[in-house]
Amino acid sequence: MAKIETPFVDRWVYPAACRGYIGSRTVAQIDALAPASGDSCVAADAGTPAAGASSVLVAGDLTEYDGTQWIKIVSAAAGFPPVGTRAVVHVDAVTLFAPLTEAADEGKVAEWDGASLTPTLTTPADGEMIAINGEASVVENKSYQYDGAPPSGLWVQTGGAGMSPVAHAASHTDGTDDVAVAVGDSGAGGTKGLVPAPAAGDAAKVLTGAMTYVEQAGGLSAAESFGRKNWGILTAHSNTSSFSGEGQHRILTITDASSSSVTTADGVRLLQVSTGTTNSVAGWDNADTHFNFASKIEMWFKIQIEDVITSVRYTVGACQDGIQGGGEAGSSDDATKEYAVIQFSTARGDSNWQFTTRDDGGTQEITDLGAAAVVTVDTVYVVKFVSTGASWTVTIYDETGAQLATATHSTNIPDVSNALVMGAVATTLENVAKKLGTFTSSIENSGQWPV
Repeated sequence: MAKIETPFVDRWVYPAACRGYIGSRTVAQIDALAPASGDSCVAADAGTPAAGASSVLVAGDLTEYDGTQWIKIVSAAAGFPPVGTRAVVHVDAVTLFAPLTEAADEGKVAEWDGASLTPTLTTPADGEMIAINGEASVVENKSYQYDGAPPSGLWVQTGGAGMSPVAHAASHTDGTDDVAVAVGDSGAGGTKGLVPAPAAGDAAKVLTGAMTYVEQAGGLSAAESFGRKNWGILTAHSNTSSFSGEGQHRILTITDASSSSVTTADGVRLLQVSTGTTNSVAGWDNADTHFNFASKIEMWFKIQIEDVITSVRYTVGACQDGIQGGGEAGSSDDATKEYAVIQFSTARGDSNWQFTTRDDGGTQEITDLGAAAVVTVDTVYVVKFVSTGASWTVTIYDETGAQLATATHSTNIPDVSNALVMGAVATTLENVAKKLGTFTSSIENSGQWPV
């Protein structure tokens, strides 16, 4: 019967203990070498090489330099390498020593018979493969394939640690398994392929089309949802108001005449005091629908500071009866009605947003949130209020969703039996226009509403 060829299996030869055999050397001769990591030799006498913490050697030991010291790879038997010990002769431009012949023996496979320091040398065939199994060898568990013929042939690594990946092809159309690395978009589009591996600390990040990992905004889906519905600019000046709108945009402009209020079709009321040149307001609240805060309610606002802050009071949140009329939260720094709001007032000397609440006994509580009311013109904030009935909590985020501040009041808060109205207002403290942009807000109630 004809022999069945198994090309891959037939290419393998018996393993070797090391790859870098340069000949036999006494300990003194070993000390005279300028070895590279992986160089190996058979000890011709006993002793301990001077380099590092080298192994104690006896004649016949196969030893290898690991870059610091000479390590015994195979122990001698009766003064010689044990029968069947194999090593690959060094193939680089180094000096070979007896019993090897310079150049002619490079790349050959040496095998000892257990009775001599001189091995039998075998010339490898092109394509043959060998594994290194010497315990503690610097190339242990690596495999190599011979390419060429002695003395110019080379042993090329084919497996084990330190393998360099094959260059990736641009596509699979050539039938290979190579996959290109994906290139991110920088304006002209990218290419498909393998995405970059996340680095330490990237667990919560997301991969962008630019092939970079970035922080993702969290916890603001509700804010983003309501925030894109209706955008209005509330412009506070003195004495009158006019309303104009196009599509989903709403703009309130305050001029220097006399007027009362403007109510839009969706029930949001935009109010303006009728007299005076200071403390004029522009704002909105939903005076047609009051909310009872005895059970858990969440309110979301998205606001935008439109002007550099001077002589102004901004108020956002919920207040008894409304937010901008007499005694209501937007009317002063210490209004008389019950409320839970964030407020910024230059009259009070504020540098940051203040979380301000007031109870039915007339006691106000203020917490400086530590978040500046404006960083630059057009600074955007998302504000979340949570009422449990027993407490009020406010949290301020920036436009990316990063939390800027949070605080909770459990005392001096509105009485749960009173209905509050949510809204936002800009109050000018001089006869100069002030602007506060506000998205339509949202409210979620898990209990009783409306009343």
